[in-house]
Amino acid sequence: MRRSFLLLFACLIGTLLAPAVAAAGPTIVSLTFDDGTADQYTTRTALAQNSLHATFFVNSNLIGSSSSFMTWDQLSGLSADGNEITGHTLDHVDLTSVSTTEATRQVCDDRQALISRGFSVTDFAYPYGASNSTVESIVRGCGYKSARRAWGLCTVGLMPPNCNDVVAEPVPPRNTWGIASAGVHAVNTLADIEGAVTRAENAGGGWVVLLFHHVCDGCDPVNGNSVSPAIFSAFTDWLAPRLASRTYVRTMSDVMGDTTPPTSSIACNGSSCSGWFSQPVSVSLSATDTGTAVTAIRYTTDGSDPTAASALYTGPFTISATATVKYRAWDMAGNVETTKSQLLQFDSAPPVSSITCNSTVCSSSAYAAPVSVSLSATDTGGSGGVQIHYETNGSDPTIFSPLYVASFTVSTTTTVKYRAWDSAGNAEATNSQLIQISTAPPDTTAPTSTIACNGAACTSGWYAPSVSVSLSASDPDDAVAAIRYTRDGSDPTSSSTLYSGAFGVSTTTTVKYRAWDSVGNVEATKSQLIQVDTVAPTVSITSPVNGATVTGNIKIIATVADAQTGVASVAYYVDGVLLGTLTSSPWQIPWNTKRASSGQHVLTAVATDRAGNRTTSAAVTVTVR
Repeated sequence: MRRSFLLLFACLIGTLLAPAVAAAGPTIVSLTFDDGTADQYTTRTALAQNSLHATFFVNSNLIGSSSSFMTWDQLSGLSADGNEITGHTLDHVDLTSVSTTEATRQVCDDRQALISRGFSVTDFAYPYGASNSTVESIVRGCGYKSARRAWGLCTVGLMPPNCNDVVAEPVPPRNTWGIASAGVHAVNTLADIEGAVTRAENAGGGWVVLLFHHVCDGCDPVNGNSVSPAIFSAFTDWLAPRLASRTYVRTMSDVMGDTTPPTSSIACNGSSCSGWFSQPVSVSLSATDTGTAVTAIRYTTDGSDPTAASALYTGPFTISATATVKYRAWDMAGNVETTKSQLLQFDSAPPVSSITCNSTVCSSSAYAAPVSVSLSATDTGGSGGVQIHYETNGSDPTIFSPLYVASFTVSTTTTVKYRAWDSAGNAEATNSQLIQISTAPPDTTAPTSTIACNGAACTSGWYAPSVSVSLSASDPDDAVAAIRYTRDGSDPTSSSTLYSGAFGVSTTTTVKYRAWDSVGNVEATKSQLIQVDTVAPTVSITSPVNGATVTGNIKIIATVADAQTGVASVAYYVDGVLLGTLTSSPWQIPWNTKRASSGQHVLTAVATDRAGNRTTSAAVTVTVR
């Protein structure tokens, strides 16, 4: 019954003393060696091979005093490797058993002796772990920043819930002048020593200070304060890779003198975050600390500076739009770096490229000479840095294709394929332009144009309004590009009216016209006078006169005139019936009245000019007897 109670009590105490498993923080391991014994120097190789640093608490009066202790040269070598050499009194005396004066001499003179040898002496270890408030004051007064005792952590070899003390110190420690440690003894196996670390890791991290004395096999049979060199070497081999598990090896001065904030960095898709992105980016943060260890990286994406309440970085996160990531790291000593900032810029719009031939739009027709090809591109997404790659061998361009830097010449029929990339990596679809170069002799012959009036060849004569004028042209290479014309007497140019279909002419007009072909040959200007008579002739019957009485054979005489084209014919009518038509002067026609009935008759004459204009005379009334 008593045994069961004791076991239950031990379990309860162990549970209270071992921190509950929490979100894992970093674990700091400090390897400390007391007394400066000669066998401790054997650890130098194992420490250096694993890039680990330890703290050696030495008694300055004993260094080099016999073969049992290290020499000053050996301490200097350890220090040069990055190990800490610091104080443990002059002669390894129990400071609680000597006078205040002697205790002060032991602590202060020891520190000064080490400083005089060039060591940075900031941390102290009590011989035998013995201290009280007076001793602590002396240590503080001699210029130390911390002191370690020889116990206070769960015994090496015990695991929760059977621990008799806490498994790790916090950082900063609970008592700067009584930092807890766990001693390693000859009875401890490699697994025991490793367990002193893993039990802290499993409890959420903290500071594990391990205390070593002799490093030998059975060299301290009375007290058992030793560790086998093989076990220590195996332990350092096991400990070094635990950096990946956020377990770090630090000296006492690293931890207690840590005033330097950690340094964080940012990566995008595993690389630099500079430039522009076209796709969502995986952002990762990392940090290093040279003193204690990084406890947290916190960040924001809303432009605000991160605080202790901001998002905790636990793994890569994705950014899909332009944003500023601000971040900073905290370490175990409470140091916080200044906020860092990284702008992530996104551009998802590909650039747009274009092509010109001889500085203008490329033609679908063949060129008669080599062509100067130019490429250009614009970017609307913002990233800029546009590059154009092209191919002339028919393949689609890639970023390894020729980079466009200046106009190039195409001398044979070629398909130019081209596309543009921007700084964000956006690429447009491939563009293609066929450029045809003719191998035939150059076309130097201008086209030939013709004109027609009312569907027939135009004449030098007169036309009645309106005249339908049509133009046409032919070219030896069937490459008529345009016919242009004017009606104001000027010679047609490339900006004159483009002929697109028949047009009407209602007044006398000179039509000038010429044709162009597709390679730029232009014929000489041609001209056609189109005369249009818009005025009808005049006609009147002068004999017989109106109201006359006639008999027998008489002549009907007309006076006819036309100012432009001239009279073409005059038709004579008696009572609306054609008597006859004359086509030349004199404009008089015989009329045998005997064949007419007696009585009144009406005479008229119709004159027609050569343009077809007609006029009917005023009627003349006569009486036949």
